[in-house]
Amino acid sequence: MPPRVLAPRSGSGIYQQNRTTIAVLGVVGLYLLLAASTHIVLLGIFPVSMSLRALRRREPFAFVAVAAAVVAVVVAVSMLVR
Repeated sequence: MPPRVLAPRSGSGIYQQNRTTIAVLGVVGLYLLLAASTHIVLLGIFPVSMSLRALRRREPFAFVAVAAAVVAVVVAVSMLVR
């Protein structure tokens, strides 16, 4: 498949190009609140899988989604170990 097909449209805005990344940031925030209050770490796969979806969609800021998901899982696991 040519790379042009997978690239985001140039006419769309920053929100449209990074919808999944923005959703990951929201999910990570909720996930950290849940992990802090209930010590549930098993749901950490959800932010990670969403960040991988952002990578597959080749969103310009997908690296932010991946970094946020990794930080969320590391923080949640460290909360569990304490």
